[in-house]
Amino acid sequence: LAELKLGLVSRERHFLNRITNAFTPYYQPLIPHVNRLRRVVFPMNNPWENEDKTLYFRMKEILRNAQKDLEDLGKSEQKDK
Repeated sequence: LAELKLGLVSRERHFLNRITNAFTPYYQPLIPHVNRLRRVVFPMNNPWENEDKTLYFRMKEILRNAQKDLEDLGKSEQKDK
């Protein structure tokens, strides 16, 4: 099971197909950010072999940017109403 899940998450094309089909329209704006997280955790489509001491920082940075982007998206949608 772990190997199957690793194959799904580590291969970008499969991952994007899966989440694009699985995410509801409400969550679709998260897809690029979730994929950025996937790329950080699985660089070059492989899990880390050695410890990366900057991983946590980089993941938090991606999440901060996602939050900002989604806030901006929400503001622009409110303007359109």
